[in-house]
Amino acid sequence: MALTAARPLPLAQPATGAAVEEDLPPFRVPASHFLVALGWLVVGSMGLVVVSPSLARGAWLSPGIAATVHAFTLGWLLTSAYGALYHLAPVVLGVQPRSLRLAPVVLVLHTLGTGLLTVGLGLWDPPCIGAGWTLITAALALWSWNLSGAFRRSARSPGIGAHVTAAYSALWLTVALAGVRIGNALGWWMVPREPLVAAHVQLAAVGFGGVVVMGLGSRLFPMFLMNRSTASWPLRWCGPLTVAGVLAQVLGWLGAISWLVTGGGLLTAAGAALFLYQGAHWVRARAQRALDYPVQQLLAAFVLLGATLAAGLVTLRWPLPRLVGAYGVLLIAGWITLVIGAVYGRVLPFLTWLECFSRRAGARVALPRAADLLPGWSTHLTTAAWTIGIVIVAGAVVAGMPRVAATGASLFALGSLTALQQYLRLVLPGLRARTP
Repeated sequence: MALTAARPLPLAQPATGAAVEEDLPPFRVPASHFLVALGWLVVGSMGLVVVSPSLARGAWLSPGIAATVHAFTLGWLLTSAYGALYHLAPVVLGVQPRSLRLAPVVLVLHTLGTGLLTVGLGLWDPPCIGAGWTLITAALALWSWNLSGAFRRSARSPGIGAHVTAAYSALWLTVALAGVRIGNALGWWMVPREPLVAAHVQLAAVGFGGVVVMGLGSRLFPMFLMNRSTASWPLRWCGPLTVAGVLAQVLGWLGAISWLVTGGGLLTAAGAALFLYQGAHWVRARAQRALDYPVQQLLAAFVLLGATLAAGLVTLRWPLPRLVGAYGVLLIAGWITLVIGAVYGRVLPFLTWLECFSRRAGARVALPRAADLLPGWSTHLTTAAWTIGIVIVAGAVVAGMPRVAATGASLFALGSLTALQQYLRLVLPGLRARTP
């Protein structure tokens, strides 16, 4: 098995912040996105408490569930991706946005659009949904012009750039399918609902969310684990297999071609299995044996990826409503949420440390470590509540136990509320002023 050296990133506490800060955007840019995303995580978590009994009854196409899914995908996942790439694009890909002044404009448009769309879906108000879709599309167009066009030209990390480009291409297809769904609701044309929804969700959660995690994770996760070597061949295949599989499934659903749905599902599962294998290698070869908060969440995320993979294969064979619901819960509220949480746990303390303490680095003054900026008890509570809660929800959905599903969702929501308060306490001092 070929081994390649993992390239270190400036995300551990540096000796001096000056060189790092030259490439980074102002602290307020990623921090504001992360705080808004955390707010949407809480909204989605509260929505999960309300709709989990419906999932356990097999009603996965209800308006409330659609609103909750979009709070997670558009609010939590996409807002986090916007904020993370403002920070990671300069240091990982070597590309800069054309204008940082557009960042708050995109954030406002995207947040307003997500709010309108979520409310419109919950109340099933097609004009409100259409208005939200328009604002989200405008925000995505501005963001793409500002930053994403440079990803494919990245000379520093062309493989990661290709993954991110493919992920945002899938996101544009997701937006297009959403437009088709809105036209369907307005009576402009008639398209079968279930295949369209299945294609839309799979493109958003796996085609965008999964592929962007595979791309950025290939650099971030070895760094989290202080891993200096990594097997290179799985990373060459997991992204392309996943993209090809999702596209085949979308064509299969929309064209009513069952063998494409099955074959695409198997390709997607193969991509996920390779990434899971890669994650196991990172864990075995890690230099840091202690499991700090971000590493705990990353390990829990890989466990949930394994559960999601198993649920997806079962659903591919028996696409029953409760099985579909459990697969969606494990994928969106489980795997994706824990991965994003692990990135927050490493990146936000580092950025806050730079903002508040980097000018004093090298002076004869005792400074906290970046890892010390998050309280231990709340981070452990968040990890446990998210992991145990989502496992309970998924199991209760499969078993058809509405009350148990609501209990698990309440535990998951507790973890989200704890995460929000811990990051508010971390980030707000950095937003107010830099420590002299």
